[in-house]
Amino acid sequence: MKRNQDLWKKSITIILALVLALYVPGISVVRAETEDPIVFSDPLLRQALQDAGADVNADSEITQGELSSLSGTLILDDLGITDLSGMQYATGIDALSLAGNQIRSIEPLLGLDLDTLDVSDNYLDLAEGGEDLADIETLEATGCSVVYAPQKDIPVSGVALNKTSLEVCPGDTQTLTAVVSPEDAADQTLFWTTSDETVLTVNDGALTAVSTGTATVRVATQDGNYVAECSVSVKASALETDVYVIDDGFLTNITKLTSPGQLKANLHNDLENLFIYDQEGLEFTNGSVGTGMTVQLVIGDTVRDTLTIIVNGDTNGDGMISIIDYTLVRLDILGILPLEGVYRKASDIDADGTLNVIDYTLQRLDILNLKPINGFTPDLPEVSDARIRAFLDIALAQQGKPYVWGAEGPNDFDCSGFVYYCLTQTGYSVYRATANTYSKWKSWQYVDRDSLQPGDLMFYIDEDDPSRIGHIGIYLGNGYHIHASSSYECIIICKIDGWYDETLSYGLRVWY
Repeated sequence: MKRNQDLWKKSITIILALVLALYVPGISVVRAETEDPIVFSDPLLRQALQDAGADVNADSEITQGELSSLSGTLILDDLGITDLSGMQYATGIDALSLAGNQIRSIEPLLGLDLDTLDVSDNYLDLAEGGEDLADIETLEATGCSVVYAPQKDIPVSGVALNKTSLEVCPGDTQTLTAVVSPEDAADQTLFWTTSDETVLTVNDGALTAVSTGTATVRVATQDGNYVAECSVSVKASALETDVYVIDDGFLTNITKLTSPGQLKANLHNDLENLFIYDQEGLEFTNGSVGTGMTVQLVIGDTVRDTLTIIVNGDTNGDGMISIIDYTLVRLDILGILPLEGVYRKASDIDADGTLNVIDYTLQRLDILNLKPINGFTPDLPEVSDARIRAFLDIALAQQGKPYVWGAEGPNDFDCSGFVYYCLTQTGYSVYRATANTYSKWKSWQYVDRDSLQPGDLMFYIDEDDPSRIGHIGIYLGNGYHIHASSSYECIIICKIDGWYDETLSYGLRVWY
């Protein structure tokens, strides 16, 4: 009897301990298994469930067990909810209202035992055969009463083009592809326009290049709120120059010791579209271009034009005129080793169609510096001032020498180093400085850009910092200047057009 009483007392003690652990503040029961919190794709849904009391222990996390503890009716209307991922754990609710949100799929609700569901005024696709309609029918088959009409159209949130820039030639056609986001937006209507129909036309993304120039293709959504643009450059499809001669696939009238940069500078095509290849087909970027090399025009990843280079008097293709060249011509004249093709054409210096002693003699006179074989020489005005004439002669003698940043001669130069070298070689006393510093030289006379004379220094605005001068050159006259070009990587003579015309600020006169 006493033993039974002891067992009864122990049982009462255990029960009281459990009750105290459950209900007395500060006493808790350690779970045998810790649940991981649910990861919600939509933070608005997570917040709505927290507000509905799903976060039982108020730790800002919702576990599967906490969410399943919700019961009865859950109303989550007009909260901007887009994704129901995580709701599959709300197994205790009987009725759910999600009206006026932005929900596109109710697939997470398929495992719930719901009596009623309201998903009206959302973004569900209820077209015949659609997945959303099939999911609704699945819920209805389990006895759930579903309210799902009407539905809102999914709005457009952006538009993008497959290309933002494009290079083409007149007559080319290209097709741009526009993608509306989201991909299931209801209104996929787009409007296409071009900024200049004389350069480029567009019809539903199909482009036709009309003439050289630039134009911007613009695509806009129906409401005009979203726009995407593509910048299109329509460029000439052939190599162009007024310095050299283009004749039957050849580029002629090129002077010996012409660098790749010099040659490109004397073509009217954009630098980024020009490529020079040696006689073996390898890209050539340093040294002197030689007979038998080629220059290509590449636009839109397509080779548009190719010309074979001929350097006057360069018989062996090394870009120079030496004893090797006139020996080869003499061997041809004697009938010992005939020259063929482009090398024969380069050796016909007097352009009479035959190789003879005249061509051979002209090569020898060039080697002896008695009578140079000339290619292009700009038409420059006469200069009577001996100081300026000496200054320009020194500058012209540096043509083709490489550009090296910080260099001041005698074998390579940067822009200000080139001017410094030419001045000091003429006997002018000046210290080495940058283009920006030279532009502020107090002892030199200011000259408006439209009043430049041969020998004047020319100053170009720095594109990255318009308050500074970033480049310097020497005016030759008749619209030409000579300078050390980082773009062409050498000392070159250029016309003052394009970039040079756009950035030329003013000049300074050293001798007056």
